[in-house]
Order: sequence, then C-alpha cells, then structure tokens
Amino acid sequence: MVADTSGGPDTAAPRSGRVRIAGRQVHYVEAGTGRPVLLIHGMAGSWTHWARTIPFLARRHRVVAIDLPGFGDSQARLNGCSFDAMVDTVDRVRALLDLDRPVVIGHSMGAPVALRYAATHPDHVTATIAVCGAVSWFALPARSGPFGALRRRLDPANTAVLFEVLTAGVPVPTALRRVVARHDTLRRAALWPYLAGPNNDEETASLLLAGAGSAGALPTVASIALADPFDRLDRIRCPVLCVGTAHDRVSPPRLVRALAERIPSAENATIPHCGHLPMLEQPGAFHAVVDGYLRRHT
Repeated sequence: MVADTSGGPDTAAPRSGRVRIAGRQVHYVEAGTGRPVLLIHGMAGSWTHWARTIPFLARRHRVVAIDLPGFGDSQARLNGCSFDAMVDTVDRVRALLDLDRPVVIGHSMGAPVALRYAATHPDHVTATIAVCGAVSWFALPARSGPFGALRRRLDPANTAVLFEVLTAGVPVPTALRRVVARHDTLRRAALWPYLAGPNNDEETASLLLAGAGSAGALPTVASIALADPFDRLDRIRCPVLCVGTAHDRVSPPRLVRALAERIPSAENATIPHCGHLPMLEQPGAFHAVVDGYLRRHT
C-alpha cells in the first residue's frame, strides 16, 4: 500500500500558541501527537509556508512550526536580531514546549539555523532536514552592497537572492497580496524566484505571500552578513538530509549537493520539476522524501 503524501484533508487542524522568550512573544502552531518534528521557515516566511506539510506530518508526529522573532505573528527581539539569537529561540521553544529530541526541519534561511542548532545542541536533536538551504548567498549582497554580487558574477542565484533581500522586508498590504495572488501575470512577476513549475496558483501564492513584509527580514539579512551561517558543519553528529530541487533559483541543486558534502552524516535528495518551495509547489513529492527519511530515523 502506498501512503498518501499529498497532504490530504486537514486531519489535524493546527492549534495556535505563544511562548515568552526574552520578554517577547514567539508564535507557533502545533498539531498531532507522536515523535516531535520542529519546523523553521525561511526569509520572508512564516509558519504558513508549512501549511500543507503540517497536516501530513501530524498523522504520525507532534508537529510544531514556529514564527521566528520578527516574522509572522512573533514579536521582534528588543535587543535586535542575530543568527545566534534565532538558534537560541529554537532551543527555547523546544524546551518550553517539552519537545524531546525533535527532528528539526528548516527551509531556506531556516536550514542553516537548523544545521547550527544540530551542531551546537547535539543532545537535543534526533535528525535534521535542510530544505533548499544552501543560502550563504544571502550574506553576499549584504556584505558587498546591493549590486556588488551581480557585478562580480552574473549568476542566477545572485539575482534571485538579491530580489528576495530587497523585497522581503517591504510591507505588503493584505489587499495587495490578494490582488497579486489572484492574477496570473502578477503572480509570475512577483514570485519568479520561488516557483518554477505549473503550480503557481492562487492558493499557493497566498500561502507564500502570507509571510511577506516581515519586520525581521532586513535585520536578519544584516545579521547573516556578520556570521558564517555554515560554520561548524563538521560538528554535526545527527543524521542530516539535504533536500534540493531541480529548478531552485535561490538555492541551486549544485550548491545543495556541495552543502551535503561538507556534512559527514548528510544524504542528498533532489525533487524534480520544482522551485524554491517544494512543500508548497510539489507537496506530494516533498512529503514522500521527508516521510521516507523520518521512517528511517524516528
């Protein structure tokens, strides 16, 4: 019998909650019971980027998806954003919600957060999945000025990441998001770095755009520019799966493969016919890859 990996009906509607960390509210959603899985979104994201994955994973797992500080419905930190602060938030959420050695899954910017967490908190993680996570490119435009990366190398990844960096923190009124989501031409113009296949529909666009305009986006870019997000990869001891996609403009598959080669315990998987958000664009294929890995490691 083949498991239904499409996400299916909402078998476990997520519940919303908040925890207080460093005097600020951090929002999360939770669904299901079983071995815990902790989901971390990427730049210009929120928990809604996992909206199709949460019901699927909740069939066998307790699933928690957080909004990082300054993103979604979480308040920004009073003392500013840093890469280490994001890692600390993950650990504080894990402890406050009593998540016993979760599998940590990070997408895009959330992938290096998940990997750093595995490196610095080895006793708190069962396994890590880094999805489209070769995003050291985020630091490049911030270090060299908005167009420095493009002057040095006209790589499509530079263009896509520069677009994301320059637009992630721009406030987008709800009404404008709806207009963009409804019109095919606007969707393609606004979402070209993220979606590569035919599934650039209104529902997918609405879920993607839900995280746009977060207050934490630009401070996060600056914080990553001051850190090496892929430092300490050789310290990771838990199993790691690096997931890439065939047509990702932000985190190209060649960079995902190179990332996997730097981690002693890593495997690599590539999802075809897909762009930067496989959990929204190709949820069936994405869930099949993740479910297979979880069944081997939980």
